Parts: sequence; C-alpha cells; structure tokens
Amino acid sequence: MRTALAAIDRYVSETDRSRLKVVVSETNSKDYSANGWRDTNTLGHALVTFDTLGLLLQKERVLSAMVWTTRWMDDAEAWDRQWYALGPNNEILPTGRAVALWGQFLQRQVIAVDGGNDLVSAYASRSADGTTLTVWIINRGYARSDGLSLAITSPVRYRQAVLHRLSGTGPDDVNPRWKRLRVFRVTGNAVRRLSCPGISVTVLSLRG
Repeated sequence: MRTALAAIDRYVSETDRSRLKVVVSETNSKDYSANGWRDTNTLGHALVTFDTLGLLLQKERVLSAMVWTTRWMDDAEAWDRQWYALGPNNEILPTGRAVALWGQFLQRQVIAVDGGNDLVSAYASRSADGTTLTVWIINRGYARSDGLSLAITSPVRYRQAVLHRLSGTGPDDVNPRWKRLRVFRVTGNAVRRLSCPGISVTVLSLRG
C-alpha cells in the first residue's frame, strides 16, 4: 500500500492523483521469516488479520482490502492453514471471523479513537446519523486488561450497549470462542470497568 501510494504521488499528474485509490487485493497474517510463525488457522492469526484490516480501513486512499482467501485448494487442511476463511462445511474459521468482525458491525464512518497502548487499543465507527456506534477493543497481550474505560464525545446520548467477544485459550487456539455476552445500560456516554482477556477482540455495539 505504501509503495503504491508513493508511486502515485511521485509519478502521476496532480490532476489524476486525487482520483486514484489503492486496492489491497491480497492480505493475511503470513509470516515469511525463516522459522517464523506457523501458518495455522488460529486466534492469534485472526487478531493480526483483524488489526491489519482495521489499519487499512483508516486509509482514505485505500478503496478496498481483501483477505486471501475464502477457500483455497484442499479443505482437509483448512484448520492447518490461515488461508481459509471458511471450513469444509462453510463454518467460519478464525481467519473468517477476523473479516466477520468488521462485516457484521462496521458502520458508515470510521472515527477517531484516542488512548490505548501498544497492547490494548481500539477502533470505532458510527452510522451516518450517529445513533449507532461500534467500538472494537483489541488486546494483543497475553494478560487480561482490567479497569478499562470508554468516554464517548458526541451530541448523541447512548443508552444501551451489546457486548460481543472473540477470545480463547491463547494465540494458538484453533477453536476460539465467539459469543454475545450481555446487554447493559449506558449512562453519561461512558462505559467503565471493562475487562478484556488476553488475545481477544471485544465489540461494543451502542445505540442512542
């Protein structure tokens, strides 16, 4: 993406430059280093793919990004290779769940999130009228992160939140849990005392 955008900026006329966008036609969590991370279809790989798509969604000059791939060559290896979003019976595998986390909850506009650190950070998007807001909190660390707070700056008053979570036993879990956990009331446009397990994505769907 960076190479393509740099080439557009360098070689394309100013008139055409503004209309050109980049398509990331293949992306995934492959580690190409020697003796690197195994290609298994795991929770850890899903988090990397989810995070990569989130970073690309923030780039206005990226038109689209596609995970390689839905199905590849041999269904028998679907659990052993992160190339498969769907299993032999079309069940959603960890790689597919990384895509579904965006597809199921993404709203019209990606918005800014301040705060976080190298291990715990968030993405957010809202509907055109602002009455629906989604926040994804990703915990890349092994340890549970407790006492997290979310403060929403918006003229819309959010009243209710639905909590979903993708989590498991660790980065090598090939059968991570995806679950709707609870519905709760929101007061003062703030969510307090959130707890996010290690190696997880927590999704908050808020309504005004």
